[in-house]
Amino acid sequence: MTDIVERLRTMGNAPFLSEAAEHIEALRVEVAYWRDLYADTLSEDDATIHNLLDENKMLRERLEVAHVYDVNGNKVKVEVGLPAHLDAVACRDETIKALENQTERLRAQASGIIEHAYDLTRQIKAMRAEIARLRVEAGYD
Repeated sequence: MTDIVERLRTMGNAPFLSEAAEHIEALRVEVAYWRDLYADTLSEDDATIHNLLDENKMLRERLEVAHVYDVNGNKVKVEVGLPAHLDAVACRDETIKALENQTERLRAQASGIIEHAYDLTRQIKAMRAEIARLRVEAGYD
C-alpha cells in the first residue's frame, strides 16, 4: 500500500477513512492497469502529435510565417505567430484585387490600341479618298 493509504488508516478509527484508503488504492491499481493497457496507444498518439507539429512547422515555413526578409533580401528566422497579413482569406482577396487591377489596366490598354487602330483606319480611308480625287484631278482615271 502507498503511504497515503497508510496515513489515512492511522489517522483514526473513523470507518470512512478506511474506505477512502481502500478506494484510493483501488484507483491506483486501475490507473496502472489502464496505463499499461494503453501504453502503445499513448506512444502512437505521441508520434502522431509530433508528426502534426512537424507538418505545422513545414506549412508555416512554406507560408513564410517563421521568417522574414531583411533589407538586403536575406531570409531571417523569427519566432512569430501567424500575422494578420498572412491570413488565407486576406491573401486571396489581395490576389483577386491585384488581378482585377491588372485586368483593368490591360483592358484600358487594349481599348487604346483598338481606338488607335480605328483612327488609323479612318486616316487610311481618307488618304485613299484623297488619292482617288487626285488621280481624277490629274487625269489618270
